[in-house]
Amino acid sequence: MKIYRYFMPLIMAFVVSNLSAQEIGINAQTSFGGQDDELMSIMRKTSDGYVLFVSSSSNPSGNRTVPSFASRRNIDITTPDWDTITGNLGFDVWVIKLDENYNITAQTSYGWGQYTEATDAVVDNEDFIYFTIRMYKNNFTTITGESNVTEADTSGVLYMVKMDNELNEIWQKRLSDYDEYIDAIGMTMLGNGNFVLLGEIKENTHYNAILQCVNPDGNLLWRKVFPNISSESILGSSIKYSSSDDAIYLLVNSDAMSNSYKTEDAIDGTMDYWFAKINQADGSILWDKTIGTNGDDYYYSYDGDPACFVETESYLYVAMTTNGGISGTRTCERKGRADMLVTKLDKSGNIILDKSIGNDMYTLTRYITELPDNRLAFGSVSDGNIAFDKTEPCKGGNDLWFIITDDDINVLADKTIGTSYGDWGTGMNMCYNHSNNSIVVATTTPTNDIDNDNIWYGGASDIWLFEITAQTNYIESKNEAKVSAYPNPATESISIVGDNIASIEISDLSGDVVCKMQQCGNHNVISTENISVGSCFVKVSMADGTVVIKKIIVMK
Repeated sequence: MKIYRYFMPLIMAFVVSNLSAQEIGINAQTSFGGQDDELMSIMRKTSDGYVLFVSSSSNPSGNRTVPSFASRRNIDITTPDWDTITGNLGFDVWVIKLDENYNITAQTSYGWGQYTEATDAVVDNEDFIYFTIRMYKNNFTTITGESNVTEADTSGVLYMVKMDNELNEIWQKRLSDYDEYIDAIGMTMLGNGNFVLLGEIKENTHYNAILQCVNPDGNLLWRKVFPNISSESILGSSIKYSSSDDAIYLLVNSDAMSNSYKTEDAIDGTMDYWFAKINQADGSILWDKTIGTNGDDYYYSYDGDPACFVETESYLYVAMTTNGGISGTRTCERKGRADMLVTKLDKSGNIILDKSIGNDMYTLTRYITELPDNRLAFGSVSDGNIAFDKTEPCKGGNDLWFIITDDDINVLADKTIGTSYGDWGTGMNMCYNHSNNSIVVATTTPTNDIDNDNIWYGGASDIWLFEITAQTNYIESKNEAKVSAYPNPATESISIVGDNIASIEISDLSGDVVCKMQQCGNHNVISTENISVGSCFVKVSMADGTVVIKKIIVMK
């Protein structure tokens, strides 16, 4: 059962963004699945292609050729009440190796008769693949299938597996004791070849974060527990190693107040992000920062959607979904009912700026990745219309919405991609492909209608992989404060205000100029009579040579 967090409607505020006139395009697409259900978990780039980790309930069918260890066909349901089943049923890990043209070259599966899910993966410099898995067992089921996972029992189990590039297993290790329940979340590989795994342990009414450092053979080196992190699950958290700092960055959902390891209180006691820099040698904290607002500042599901942050050469970026207003660490206005809020920090944890990306409805953060030329790519889900940063209408229900920005989070281009039904972007992963300057996206999409309870069983989903262009013909403009363009959206006219404006050009999405002014004053009013409904781009050339581009939505 998939669980979503919705946000209360809030007042909109209109702002203007920088954008290029080039649209993001789809280069290629394919799908993977069997006769039942597949949910995307992880995609990682290898030297000769990609490896996908998929939660699957299918027996061999479609393009799945390996047996299922956790199909519903192998489980005897001892209760007829399907409403009591909460998703921990009938999935194993389907591992797929792809070449650079997205053809399947190898596949295998992991499971132990019921619910097994891959939670994170690393590909090292020699193309060895390491991944972590979590396993559960419900008390009201009887296991009748086989298993290729050893030492499993009825509690939550954290496993780590090493494979070669052809998906042949080298070893598997259990990294949780028999008397403890550890929920695997993430992992990262250190510069010395060791690994640090992030997990969750529930204690009384709170959830603890646990770090475990293991060597390349999977043997435990040290453990570190951060108690009472959250009153709710922290499954949407992430961990990444920084080679430039030789340290670990940890991003965790948290509503904890300040304590022995957390230096700042949760903002208004609501769910925020706890962002910490960790010593990779022993798990001690080097610095920490609480990031958030007076609203709900996280979004997670039981499918393990990741918290979103990325490290560039000079900065750290944290992206979250929030319905909070200006409060806490947030300084920018909200655009829709819930926006993607992106916070830029330096390497010492100081906040430099924050920007909102959104439209008139909901924007749910899914993934962030770095692109060349100091650009960032964001993957999200939205049910919004053409408004603010969104330049294309919905395809049907919820769609996938991709945004490219510069390093100051100014929007350069966006693309709405979706089916006629509704796409939640479950388990979305994104990889940059240097060979053709594209972004490879893998996510989950429904293939048939699902029931009113949103249970993703019965052939309701496949894996959808597609490639989109990452090029934007962006004209560098970080002096947008020199020009104001309003209202946005515009109905009858657009006012363009600024000192020493030399010329104004308005173009549509295809790049065709629909209006041009050579002699301009400080306050210019342009009729929308000859401008089509939708997005247009206002290019303002200043007398000092500065070029400012504004995006305006025209509605009549």
